[in-house]
Amino acid sequence: MTARPAATRRRAPDHRALGAAALAVMALVTYISYHASDGLPLQRHFRLFVLVTDPGRLVAHDPVRVGGLRVGQVARITAVPGEGTRPPAARLELALQPSFHSLPADTRLRIRSASPLGANYLELEPGTSAARLRSGATLATDRTTTSVQATDLLDIFDHATARAVQAGIRDTAAGLAGRGTAVNDTIVGAGDLLPPATRVLMTAGSPGARLPRLLSASGAAAQALGPVGEPLRGLLSGAATTMAAVGRPPGALDRVIVTAPGAMATTTRAAERLTPPLRRLTRLARLLRPAAGDVGPTLTALARTLTAGVAPLRATPPAAADLRGTFAAVRTLAHDPDTSGTLRRATDAMAALRDFLGKVTPAQVQCNVFGIFGENGSSVIGGTGTPELGFELITAGTLGADNEAFQNSRPAANLHSNADPINDYQECETGNEPYVPGQQILSNPPGRQSNHTRVTSPPAGVRERLAAAGLLTPTPPAP
Repeated sequence: MTARPAATRRRAPDHRALGAAALAVMALVTYISYHASDGLPLQRHFRLFVLVTDPGRLVAHDPVRVGGLRVGQVARITAVPGEGTRPPAARLELALQPSFHSLPADTRLRIRSASPLGANYLELEPGTSAARLRSGATLATDRTTTSVQATDLLDIFDHATARAVQAGIRDTAAGLAGRGTAVNDTIVGAGDLLPPATRVLMTAGSPGARLPRLLSASGAAAQALGPVGEPLRGLLSGAATTMAAVGRPPGALDRVIVTAPGAMATTTRAAERLTPPLRRLTRLARLLRPAAGDVGPTLTALARTLTAGVAPLRATPPAAADLRGTFAAVRTLAHDPDTSGTLRRATDAMAALRDFLGKVTPAQVQCNVFGIFGENGSSVIGGTGTPELGFELITAGTLGADNEAFQNSRPAANLHSNADPINDYQECETGNEPYVPGQQILSNPPGRQSNHTRVTSPPAGVRERLAAAGLLTPTPPAP
């Protein structure tokens, strides 16, 4: 069996291309579904603009009909502000089928009701003029009329009107009680009203009163109620059931009405008590509003911290095992009897060292006592110059004052000796103690001396020899 040539092998479908095509089709369908109410894409329309003073309940996408047939829709409705003596109006943009590319110039429009639930449509009544309307033409406000709709009539009987009618009937009944004879006389006198009533009816039936149009509109309203007769019947049936359920328990509705004021009063008091906490909560929310922007970064930083802490926490068990041995050794050392004595002696040594360092540290750091002592050591040993010691300062000529370099039975008259010089951060007597000829000073000199002394340095070549011998640790360069 031989393999087929590569040219005759069946090519695998390109799934990426198929997926892209499917996504494009879905996007197109979604776009068309969202814009279907405005017409299909790339569909041409005959545009006509109409100015109306009262569009009623007409909204965008309501149909436009001619003779009951849909020929377009209301594309959009925009408000046109008044200017001068011209009142404000609504500008209707109609999108008609391309077959209505030419309409008579005297075409009229009427806003009609499509159902008693508030649906409307715009009816076109083409005229007979030879002049034609082009696409984009605008009809004035006098070309449009609005029919009285059933919803407008029903709006009259709102809750307040119903209560007023009930009160009127109740008051009328109270007024007619015991006045039967007067009512009979009124009925007899109504005959005098028939001639005027006849004239009124004749006036209503005249062509100027447009009573046929009112009757036709009423018929259209009744005809519109026909398709929704079943839902209306269900609505009325459900209302009857509800009212029967309300009236069945004797006195239940009365109790509800009686207890309603108390419940409303309790609710009002509860609302009044809740007002201060709600105000405080509002103030708290306003105070927390500036910090709301920091919550996200704070939580992010906290998450990073917790994530970074996972690795150290994982290394804790091995470290705990190592620390167990360390703590065991510390426990053994703590229970050793010699430990307490060693710690006491170390404490005493540290206390003594603390006093020593308290004296030596400022003497060396501020006053450079050891540097001056080393520099002047040769003068002290040789007995010449002006020696300046950290322990005892002796100043004289070549052999000291009155040959004080040797034993003498009395101190020299110009002896300068300071057995406890003051060397701290405020005063450096070593290196700054003055010499007063002919005056004997056997303690600290009067006044406060300078807190600065000479900066000493080793002789030339000493550092190099120390470094060559390996006795001097090189100083790292400054950063």
